[in-house]
Amino acid sequence: TNTTPYTLNAPNNPATRGDTVAVFLTGEGQTSPAGVTGKLTTVSATPPLTPGPLLPVSITVGGQPANFSFAGEAPGTSGLMQLNVLIPTNIGPGDQEILVTIGGNQSQRGVTMSVK
Repeated sequence: TNTTPYTLNAPNNPATRGDTVAVFLTGEGQTSPAGVTGKLTTVSATPPLTPGPLLPVSITVGGQPANFSFAGEAPGTSGLMQLNVLIPTNIGPGDQEILVTIGGNQSQRGVTMSVK
């Protein structure tokens, strides 16, 4: 298990299958509540914690569907989405492709996550 939280994923610092990792991306489209261009995202005291995408979100890691516990704007940023993704336990070690789909739009291919 990676014992140092909030470190960058890399071949020499792989994530462990079954762990949750934070994935950051842009392009989630309209959010609820609506985002404000240039405004830093703050955490709300009541749900939703931060604005989340209106369109449905799905993710695969290593070709396997992955669950996520959070999909919303990253606190303290502007226009940056955070996905807290549970790495599937049924994938192999090594660099695994990660694909995010929001609505009908899929992230670019070839982006990988190192897994041990």
